[in-house]
Amino acid sequence: MIIRRCVRHSLLIALLCLTLFPSMAQGKTLIQLSRSLDARPVWEALAAGADPHERDKDANTPLHVAAAWGSPDICRALLRAGAEVDARNKYGVTPLISAAGQGRFANMVVLMEAGADVNAASDGGGTPLSTSFMAHGPAALEALRVLLERKPDLNVRGKEGDTPLSSGIGWVEASRILLLLDAGADPNIPNKRGQTAVHEAVRFDRVALMEPLIRHGADLNAPGQYGTPLQVAAQNDFTAMAEILVANGAKDTHPSSRPTPRPERKKEEYPLHRAAQSQFGLEDVRRLLKEGADPNQADGFKKTPLAYAVHEGRLSTVILLLEAGADPNVSDSQWDSPLHLAAQNNRPEVIKYLLQYGVKPDRMGRMDTPLQRAASLDWYGSAKVLIDAGADPDLISGMGLTALAYAAAKPDSRVAPLLIASGADVNLQGRAKLSPLSIAVGKHNTGTVNLLLAHGADINATGPGGASALHVAIGARYPDMAELLLKAGADGAQQDQFGRTAMHVAARANDLTVLELLVGKGYAVDEPDRLGRTPLFGAAMSGRQEAATYLIRQGADVMARDRGGDTLLHQAALNNQRDSCALLLDAGADINALNKHGKTPLDLVIARLDNKGRVPAETRRQLADLAEFLMAHGARETAKK
Repeated sequence: MIIRRCVRHSLLIALLCLTLFPSMAQGKTLIQLSRSLDARPVWEALAAGADPHERDKDANTPLHVAAAWGSPDICRALLRAGAEVDARNKYGVTPLISAAGQGRFANMVVLMEAGADVNAASDGGGTPLSTSFMAHGPAALEALRVLLERKPDLNVRGKEGDTPLSSGIGWVEASRILLLLDAGADPNIPNKRGQTAVHEAVRFDRVALMEPLIRHGADLNAPGQYGTPLQVAAQNDFTAMAEILVANGAKDTHPSSRPTPRPERKKEEYPLHRAAQSQFGLEDVRRLLKEGADPNQADGFKKTPLAYAVHEGRLSTVILLLEAGADPNVSDSQWDSPLHLAAQNNRPEVIKYLLQYGVKPDRMGRMDTPLQRAASLDWYGSAKVLIDAGADPDLISGMGLTALAYAAAKPDSRVAPLLIASGADVNLQGRAKLSPLSIAVGKHNTGTVNLLLAHGADINATGPGGASALHVAIGARYPDMAELLLKAGADGAQQDQFGRTAMHVAARANDLTVLELLVGKGYAVDEPDRLGRTPLFGAAMSGRQEAATYLIRQGADVMARDRGGDTLLHQAALNNQRDSCALLLDAGADINALNKHGKTPLDLVIARLDNKGRVPAETRRQLADLAEFLMAHGARETAKK
């Protein structure tokens, strides 16, 4: 749209393209070129006349592909060339949904800054939020954070009536669930079957999630297709879950609850299993064993009597079963061994006996070791027994984290100092590329941050996206944590992989406290990132007026240009930020400045209005208002100069 294709009919230009643009000569389409991290071939293809609106067999545009697999620079290039930000493929999926599904948070930022609809739903009912919530990958959590900053509908319902929270609470990791709850997701919205997020958490026996659900107002007596949450726990023999529900006010029945029998296979009888988990079942266990009961029989969940005894902390029963030949190394359907269950439920005495029977302390389950499990729940007693038995604190979990990284996420962790004392590497990063320090900073765990720094944590170590702990603190809106890190020696000029410094992040976060700290320490207000954009660009493009005003007062250059030749006013206008445009004009910005393509800020606004693709009605109204505002202040289109 901005880059015109008027030269594509020139024979001379066509011949030059064959020579200078080998990717085009080799017959690659723009869609194929967009599936890359290298933006140069895309720029070349667009300059040679490639169509940013082309479609593949599934109606994906180049922007769909770039959003999911390409780089932010490619997304920007396509958008500047007129790509429709909310284009839909054959399945109704938008580029933002594509980016969310792959956890490409940097691409999501580019799309949202260009006006992508954060609530657009695909034909299957998936939205950017529901897709991001379910996404895999080390950057998925950051992608969810980025999306939540744009205030999407947290309780949007899919075709079956499920919200993102209720559809994913059974298996999505706890950190994302807590993020959604803290943002205001409602745990009490029923789906078409009457099941709420609480029912689903109970159905999957996610005991650790009950406390945050209850804290956020979960209705423990809500009726559902299979009854109340307590009835669901009873139907599945989830004893620990039932105890938590009862302790927090759940009732045996609900006057409006008419549970439908589950369409499940007929349950077998497991008397030894029931006796093993009972508080008064020791003599029954002894009797059943004498009668020939198999101590290694597995039930429908592949749990043996030993697993239930361990889960409930029935030490005498555990000893009796072990002496009768129970296998301490067998795993259940979730790959949890008895040692994992003991660590999860903080049964240090049980752990000691299991270790005496030859269980290896570092046994890996589906995703973690027993020590990592104990650390993630801050169970000091269990962690100490495992460490004393030789458990390795530096093993990496299936999530790419160390035990210390898990501990760092817990407020006032007691396990973190225990791990450090045992020799845990305070700087070790696993596949997730998250340091314990960055995790503690992101969770605002000041005590653990100080502990890690005192034991040699690298304050400038980088994680996903090249972000340092200081980047994390500022992005999480923790000015006190940022101040702590700066005083401890954090480098405020350090750049992430996009070239953004702490000043860039603070400007986009509209954090005046941190901006004042950074300016007070002498950091430059006009340091450019990889795109040549200063911190003022981020503030102006995202409508952070307080930050923009402060930076201008501190001498930020209102005529600065990025690598694409755009001024601040070009980008503020392109991103539909009327107040930012007014602020920049008041500060002396040139309203008719030309970028590298010979376009004024007004040209960019009109180009968005002329876009043949779908532009939401409210966005179109705002753009029209912005165009009128610019013209009232003397703006001209290049064609009318």
